[in-house]
Amino acid sequence: MKKFSILFLKIFLVSLVLTLNSCDNSKLNKQDEKELSEDEMLFTGKWKLVQEKSDGSSDIELNIEKAGYFEVNTILNDPKFAEAGIDKIQPISKGQWKIDNNTLTLSKNLGQNSPKTDEFKVKSISSNKMELINQKEKLITYIK
Repeated sequence: MKKFSILFLKIFLVSLVLTLNSCDNSKLNKQDEKELSEDEMLFTGKWKLVQEKSDGSSDIELNIEKAGYFEVNTILNDPKFAEAGIDKIQPISKGQWKIDNNTLTLSKNLGQNSPKTDEFKVKSISSNKMELINQKEKLITYIK
């Protein structure tokens, strides 16, 4: 009976250690995902650039992801592009983003070891509209 109790205790301890270890690994996996504040969450999503003059044949889209990455794409709306076999989504740039002290920073690589950083002052942001001011003091507006 004493041997059975010791064996049971060993099995219990091993399963406890394995259970606790698996919980720790899930926490590590969740830490890989960037935790964003509520304010930062406003920035995530697909934003369409509002242009003053546009013929409607294409749009510029800024996709800001929760994981800290962004993509800028041209969206070709004209059916002539599709007929010619050209993909509707044309990538322009991609990289990492961050928001700090009301400044949106987009860091991208243009080639091997050629980083470029663009900073925008955030004039306003809501769930469906974002207004930024670029380094040349020009207002840039995006909508969701």
